[in-house]
This record gives sequence, structure tokens and C-alpha cells, in this order.
Amino acid sequence: MNSKNLDIEFKRMHLKAGLTNIYKEIAQYTDIDLHQHINNAVYVRWIENIFNNNSDFLKSKIIIFSIQFLKEVIQNNNVLLYYSDIIDNKIFFEAIIENSNVHCMRAEVELCL
Repeated sequence: MNSKNLDIEFKRMHLKAGLTNIYKEIAQYTDIDLHQHINNAVYVRWIENIFNNNSDFLKSKIIIFSIQFLKEVIQNNNVLLYYSDIIDNKIFFEAIIENSNVHCMRAEVELCL
């Protein structure tokens, strides 16, 4: 295997139905990277915050965390994170920049219940 090639296939995530829960974040100065948008790790931290606020999620262990970045978020953007309840051992996330309705991130977390 060539070190430049990965032995996996990347698939585009699609919007899932059933994202009935909402969590709101604001992109802060400390979230911004050298390219003047939030660092990719910030999305993960926001999802971790959702886990911390949901006792059903905290009872589980994350075994797969998939994330797809769709659009840059800049400082002071309000971001709405829509997420599902646990469906077939998975939780689905969709982040939308509030004022523009632009989808900026999708994620899927598989749990070991």
C-alpha cells in the first residue's frame, strides 16, 4: 500500500431525519484558528458538551466518531447543533449557522450501549 493512499473510502454524510434536539453555541475568539474560522476540534468539543448534558449519552461508550466539515464558521456566528436521540446505537448531528441557515458540519457517533 502506497503511503499516500488510504485503504478506506470516504462517503458524504447526508442529513438525517429525527434531529429533534437543539443545542446552541457561539463561535468565540478562542475557537478561531489561523485561517480565521473555528478550528475543527471545536465541533468535537461542542458535541462533547452535548454528551455532558445528556445522561442517556453519558451511560454509553463512543466506539466510532465520524465527522464531516461542510462550511467555515467565523467568530461570533451563532451555531445551532441539531441532534437525534439514540437510534440503533447511533446519534446524528447537524450544525447550522443560525442567521444564514448554512449547514456547516455533520457527525455520526456510534455507541457501545
